[in-house]
This record gives sequence, C-alpha cells and structure tokens, in this order.
Amino acid sequence: AYPEMDNGSGDMATISKYQTNGAPGDAVNLEDSMVPVHYLMDNRFEILKLIGKGGMCNVYKAFDRELKRDVAVKVLNQKFRNDHSNDILGRFRGEGSTVANLAHPDIIKIYHTFQDPIFGPGLILELVDGGSLSDLLKYKTLPARTAASIALRLARAISHAHGNKNSIHSKSSPAIIHRDLKPSNVLVSGAEQYLGNPLDSR
Repeated sequence: AYPEMDNGSGDMATISKYQTNGAPGDAVNLEDSMVPVHYLMDNRFEILKLIGKGGMCNVYKAFDRELKRDVAVKVLNQKFRNDHSNDILGRFRGEGSTVANLAHPDIIKIYHTFQDPIFGPGLILELVDGGSLSDLLKYKTLPARTAASIALRLARAISHAHGNKNSIHSKSSPAIIHRDLKPSNVLVSGAEQYLGNPLDSR
C-alpha cells in the first residue's frame, strides 16, 4: 500500500477509494483543504482525482507532465502541515528517504519528493491502478491457491521491509515496522477487473 510509517505516536491512515467528477479547477468536495483538481503540484504534477484519504495524509492520482505518466501524489492533511509538536513534518520527510531504500517488486516505489508553496511537503509514488485486497474480499472468497499466493508475496515484501535488506546501500539501515498491515492497506494491481467476476490464478 502507499506507505504510512508509524512510530507509535498515532494511528496512521488507511487507503480508501474516493472519486471526484469536478470540473477543471473545482476542489474535491471532501474537505476545504483538499487539493483542487487540475492543480499543478510542484509545477509539474497535475492533480486528477483523490484516490485515498486517511487521518494523516491524502493520496491523489496525478499526471507527470515531464515524464508523461500517471503517478500518485501524497501530501499531509492541512492540520498536520504546520504541526511541529510531534515532529510530523520530520517523520513525513524521512519517509521519502526510508522508502526509497527499499527495492522490492511488491513494495510501492517512491520517485520524487517536493515542497509545494501551498500544500507543503509531498511524495511522488508509483501509481497502482486497481482496488485494495479489502475491495476484492467484499465480493469474493479467494480460492485457496490465490489466497496462499497473495499471502506469500505479502510475507516476502514485509520481511524485506522489516529486515531492510535493500540492494541500494551496502550498509544496513534501521528496520521498518509496518504497524497497520490489513487488507485495505494492500493494493492489487488490476483488481478492478476481478470485482464481481470469478478470480483465477492471477
């Protein structure tokens, strides 16, 4: 899932799916502090729609005008942008460098960090088009082989993060503990094609 790091000081966000059909320039109507649709983040990333909303951060689908590809943009909610009491800003900025040191096919990649003049610090992440594992489980009971395959891939990814055995630096880094692993925090690429349809080995 889009990474939410927790050092025990609070409940981190879960990713839920939200859609907006606003006209160009209209704000997503969930909060006044939401990033407006078509806003150009960091003078490069055009916000297309809100795809995840949590207690600490919001995640948007955006178009990278420079590299001509869709990405995910993660920014702090308004109430945390100027909150230095729990070092929220420091933790958020540190997340970028920490996740960037993880190299695993089942952990979302981080491409870029930035500081927007209005919406503060942000992360540019790999976009996973599809639903969450929770979405899938609402419609279908997974066949045993499919469930086992997903569990194995999750276990390997989490083991990689917890051990922080990356291929980028030779020196070992502090382990990352994912404190909120659950189906709604696991994104399944292409999951939308299976919603309401029988699941196969894919």
